[in-house]
Amino acid sequence: MARLRLRALAPLALAAALAVPAAMVRAGEPDGTASPGLGPSIHYEQAQQHAADRVHFEPGERASVKLRPRVGALESAATEGSSAPVSASGLRREVFGFLPYWELSDGDTTLHYDLLSTIAYFSVPLKSTGDLVKQDSDGSIATGWAGWTSSRMTTVINDAHASGTRVVVSVTFFAWTGSGITNMTNFLSSTANRARAAGQIAQAVRDRGADGVNLDFEPIPDGQSANFVSFVREVRAALDAKASGYQLTFDATGWIGNYDVAALTAPGAADAVFIMGYDYRGSTSGRAGSVDPLTGPRYDLTDTVEAYLARTDASKIILGVPYYGRAWSTETDDPNALTLPQNSTNGYSSAIFYETAVEAAAQYGRRWDATEQAPWFAYQRSECGSCPLHWREGYYDDAQSLGARYDMVNRLGIRGTGIWALGYDGTRGELWDVLAAKFRDDGTPPLAGIVPLAETAGDEGFAVRWTGRDDLSGVASYDVEVAVDSGAWAGWLARTAATSAVYPGRTGHAYSFRVRARDGAGNVGAWDVGSRHVDAPTLANGGFARVVVDGLNMRSAPGTSATALGRLSTGDLLELIGGPTSADGYTWWQVTGPLREWAPVSSVQRGFWVAAGTSGSPYIAAAQPPNATAVAAAMSGVGHRSAFSPNGDGRYDRLAIRYHLRWTFTTLQLRVFDAASGSLLGSIDLPGRAAGDEAYTWDGTLGGSRLGDRTVTLQLVGSAGGRTYSWPAADPVAATLGSRGDVRIDTTPPEIVPSAPSSRGLSPNGDGVNETVTLRATASGAASWRIGIWNAAGGWVRAYPGEGRSLTATWDGRNAHGDRVRDGTYTVYYRAGDGLGNRGYVRRTITVDTVRPSAAVTATPGVFTPNGDGDTDTVRLDWSASEAVHAVVSILSGSTVVRSFAADGAAGSFTWDGRSASGSGVADGTYTAVLHATDPAGNSASASTSVAVNRSAGFLDASPMFFYPQDGDALARTTIISARLAVKSSTALRILDAEGRIVRQAWEGRSFYPGTIGWTWDGRDDAGNYVPKARYTGQLIVSNAVGRLELRTPLVVMAFALYPSADPVAAGETLKVRISSAEPLKSPPTVTFRQSGLADVAKTATSTGGSLYEVSFTVAPAGSGPALLLVTGTDTSGGYNGGSATITVK
Repeated sequence: MARLRLRALAPLALAAALAVPAAMVRAGEPDGTASPGLGPSIHYEQAQQHAADRVHFEPGERASVKLRPRVGALESAATEGSSAPVSASGLRREVFGFLPYWELSDGDTTLHYDLLSTIAYFSVPLKSTGDLVKQDSDGSIATGWAGWTSSRMTTVINDAHASGTRVVVSVTFFAWTGSGITNMTNFLSSTANRARAAGQIAQAVRDRGADGVNLDFEPIPDGQSANFVSFVREVRAALDAKASGYQLTFDATGWIGNYDVAALTAPGAADAVFIMGYDYRGSTSGRAGSVDPLTGPRYDLTDTVEAYLARTDASKIILGVPYYGRAWSTETDDPNALTLPQNSTNGYSSAIFYETAVEAAAQYGRRWDATEQAPWFAYQRSECGSCPLHWREGYYDDAQSLGARYDMVNRLGIRGTGIWALGYDGTRGELWDVLAAKFRDDGTPPLAGIVPLAETAGDEGFAVRWTGRDDLSGVASYDVEVAVDSGAWAGWLARTAATSAVYPGRTGHAYSFRVRARDGAGNVGAWDVGSRHVDAPTLANGGFARVVVDGLNMRSAPGTSATALGRLSTGDLLELIGGPTSADGYTWWQVTGPLREWAPVSSVQRGFWVAAGTSGSPYIAAAQPPNATAVAAAMSGVGHRSAFSPNGDGRYDRLAIRYHLRWTFTTLQLRVFDAASGSLLGSIDLPGRAAGDEAYTWDGTLGGSRLGDRTVTLQLVGSAGGRTYSWPAADPVAATLGSRGDVRIDTTPPEIVPSAPSSRGLSPNGDGVNETVTLRATASGAASWRIGIWNAAGGWVRAYPGEGRSLTATWDGRNAHGDRVRDGTYTVYYRAGDGLGNRGYVRRTITVDTVRPSAAVTATPGVFTPNGDGDTDTVRLDWSASEAVHAVVSILSGSTVVRSFAADGAAGSFTWDGRSASGSGVADGTYTAVLHATDPAGNSASASTSVAVNRSAGFLDASPMFFYPQDGDALARTTIISARLAVKSSTALRILDAEGRIVRQAWEGRSFYPGTIGWTWDGRDDAGNYVPKARYTGQLIVSNAVGRLELRTPLVVMAFALYPSADPVAAGETLKVRISSAEPLKSPPTVTFRQSGLADVAKTATSTGGSLYEVSFTVAPAGSGPALLLVTGTDTSGGYNGGSATITVK
C-alpha cells in the first residue's frame, strides 16, 4: 500500500490528508507526557497499519555484487574527533536508514547510496518459536519476507554494495500488547527458540548476500533483560560462524527501560544500539509539540543521548531521527497548545510524513519552536459541515531542525545517525543535502561564543575570552568585534587563532563583544549575537538574569509542583525566553542556561522555568548580557611622554608619570617590562597612594643602574580593599594593548646617512657647469638638522638649518657674506638632533676648483690595418691630464662619433680595433681621436690627434720565417715573402737587420695590381754574400690612393733559436731551454750550459715534437754573471749545425 503523496493540495484537501480515522490512533500515552517508551513506537504503529498489505514482489536471486571495501572499520571509525570515512563515499559518521517494504515497492522512493552507510530493510517478523515469518496463515508468502527476497531488493543490495553501503535485514518482535509481552517472554526464555532464531537469521543474511541484521525488539518485557542480552550474543555467534564482518545492531526506545545497553554493546554482542529518537509525543499527548525535542524542559534527545553515553561508548550509539511528524487538533494556535479530545467532531491525531508536512508548512506558514528546536504550522478546519471550527497544529522536522540534531551527533562524537524512514521525503532533495553537509562535505560553520564577562571591569585593560566548536574540520580562526557604549559593531581581531586577548578599555565606557569562527574547510559562522551593554538591566524577555541563591530549582513548568529538572548555583547566568507568569505565589520566567558562553557553544538546557523569588528575597536578578562589561577602573588617567633620554645631558633626562587613584591604595608599584620579550626588568615602590591625582618622576634607573636604550612597558600594580588592580592591564605586554604603557628609552643620536652630492666638485667660475652643489642626507628619528661648511683652516664658511628627517642644502661656493670662496678642499658637517636632544654628526669633504686641467692624446701607430692579419690590427690611444679627470676619447669621422672610450684618472690608454660602436668595421680613411677631460669640479679640457685606417695592403708573411741558408746544403735554403694588395699600389720590399739597416733591396717603386705578390730570399745581401746568422725584418712599403702604409714581418736566419725560461736566472733555480731547429736533425741536439768559472754541463735535448726540443739545467750557486748556452747537432744531410745564446746568472 503506497502512502499518500501530496504536491499542491487545496487547503481542504491538505487538511484531509493530515487526518486519519479513529482506528489508526494509537492509545496508551498519558495525557500531557513527553516521555518516550510509554506507548507503542512508530515502528510498531506503522507495521500494524501495513500488516494487511498484499504487495506483489518478483522473487530475486542472491545479490551478486560484493560490498566494496571501506576506508577504516565501521566499528572504530565513528569515534569522537575521527575524520576517517566510514563509507566508500566519504561519510564521516554512520547514516543508518530504515527502508520499509511499503517504501521498497513505491516507485517514488529515492535512495542516495553515497549518503547512506547502512540500509536496514524493514522488516521480517520473528515468531515466538524462533522461526522467521516467511508465510502467512493462508500459506501465501509473507509480504515482509517477499520484499526481502524480491528482485527489487536484489537490485538495492547490488547498487548499495557498488557504492560501499551495507544492507541489513531488520528482524522485528513487538511486545506493546499483552499477547506481545507473553510471546516475547516465551521466546526469550527458551534457549532452543533463541538458537533456532539465531540460526535462521544468520542463514537469511548469508543466503541474501547481505551484510548483517538489525534486531527491532521493543520493548523488552520485565525480567527478560538478561535473556535478550543472551539472544544478541547468540546472533553474533551465528553470524560469525557464517563469516566475519557482519554488522549487528539493535533498536531501543529513547527511554532506556529494560535494555541493558552496556551488556548489549560489550565485546561479543552488538556493534551498536539504534536509539529511536522519536515518539516523545504521541497521539494522546496533552499538548502539541515535537516528536523528537532536541532540548526543552522535559526529557529530550539531549538527555537521551547523555543517558546512553553513561552506559556505553560513543562509537556504539546511533541516534535515529524522524522523517515524519505529528498533527493534533488543539484549542488555540499557541506554541505547544492543549490538544482537544479525539473524536469525529474534533478529529484525530495523525503521523505526517515529511513530504506532506513541508508542503503544509509552505501553505499555512512555517513557525519555529526555539525551545525544542523544531518547525511547526497551524491552521483551522472543521471536521464536517455542522462541526465547529478548531485549530490543527503539526510539528515535524526539516533541514534546519535535523541539522541541529546532526550537530549534536557530531559534537558528542557518537557513531552516527539513523532515519525513520527512507522514502518519507518523497522526491525532495533538501534532507539529503543536509546529510551531505553534516556528515560528508563539512558545509556546517562552527559555533563560537564569548565567555561571560564580569559586569564591571576594575582594570582599564581587561581579558576577553571566547571559545568555539567545529565537529569535523576543527576551528581554524576567530573574528572578534566590539561595540563601544551604544556605538556600532566594529572589528577588533581578525583571523586570530587565540581564544583570549586583552582589550584596551577606558574607564567610564561600556564594551560589548561578539565572535564568529572559521573552520578548516572555510565555513564561517554568523554574527548571531546582537546583545549589548544595558545601562540599567531589567527582567524582561530577551534579557538576562543571574542566580543569586544556591539550589534554585529548574522546573518543567511554572509552579512548585512541576517536575524538578535540576538545581542552579549562585552566579549562574540565564537567558530569559518566556514569561513572566504567576503560579503558587511566585513570578516565573522561562529560561535557557546556565550560559557558559554567549552565544551558547556547549550544551544548555532550554525552556525550563525558574521562580524569581519574592520582593524581599529574590532568587534571580537582572544582569548584563554575558558578552558585555563596563569599565570602572581603580587606576585611570595615566599619562606620560612616549620617550625620554636619561643620558645626563640635561635634556629630557626624566619621565613624569601622572595617574589617578579611585581609592587609597595600601601598596602601589611601578613595574617595568621589556616590551620586546615581555620580561620583568624591575619594580619601584611608589609613594603616591592616596585617592585622587598623583605623580612620580622616573630617572630611567632600576636598582641604581640605568637601563640601556630600549622600549619598556610601564605597569602600575597595587592593592586596595583586598583586591589587586593593574594599569594598563594585568598582562601589560599583551599584543592587543598596542603601545599603551610603552616608553622608549633613547640616548642614541640619529643615524645620519649622507647621499652623494649632486656633483663631485664645485666650480663657481661662471661657465654654467657645477656652479652649485646640492648636499643631501637622511637622519632616522631626527627632529632638526644643520649642514655647515668649513674651510681647511677650520674657519666657518656657511650654514643651512632645517627640520625633519631629510637634510638638504644647495651651496653656491660663497660664504655667509656672499663672497666667492677660494679653490680648495672644504669640510661639510651634517648634524641632526632628535626630539629628546640626542645629536649626531657626520663629516664629508667637497672640492672647490675653478681651474681647467691640461690634457694630451697620442695614437700609436698613426696608421693601422684592422684586417685581421695580426699585424697592426689595432691602435693604442694614450691620454694624460694634469689632474684626476673623467676622460672620454671619441673617434670622429668628420663630426660623427663612431666610437667612444671612457675612464677616470690622470692617465691611461685605450685600444681601438677599427670598429664602430655597433661592432662593424669602419671605412678606410683618416679619423680624429678627441680627448675630453673633465675634473671633479666640472672644469674640462680637450686634445686631439689623427689616426688612419688603411686596409689597402696586409698579410705580409715569410714562409718559413725560420731558415738556415748559410751551411749551403739543400735544407731550409730560402724563404718566400708574400703580401696581399687591395688596390693598385707602388711598393718597395726590403730586408732590414736589427739596427734597421737595409741588407737587401728586393725592389723599389714597383707597381702591382690588387692580389698577392711575393719574393724568394736566399739569405744573401745585395753583394751576394750570406747575411750573418741573426734576426731580420721584412719591410714592405706601400703607397696608393688610400695613403702610405708600412708592413713588417720577422725573419730568423740561423740554425737554432734558443728560448730560455728566464733571463736573468737565479742560482739554484731550474733553467728550462726550448730549442727550435731550422733544419731537420738526425737526432736531438746537444746543449751545453757554461757558467763563468765552472765546468761546462752538456745534456742531450728531448724532442717535444717536430723541430722543437727541450732541456733543463740546475743553475749552480757559483758562476754568476754572463753564461753561455751552446747547441750543436747534425742535420739529416749530415751537416753540422750550431747556435748559441747568452743569459745572465744572478
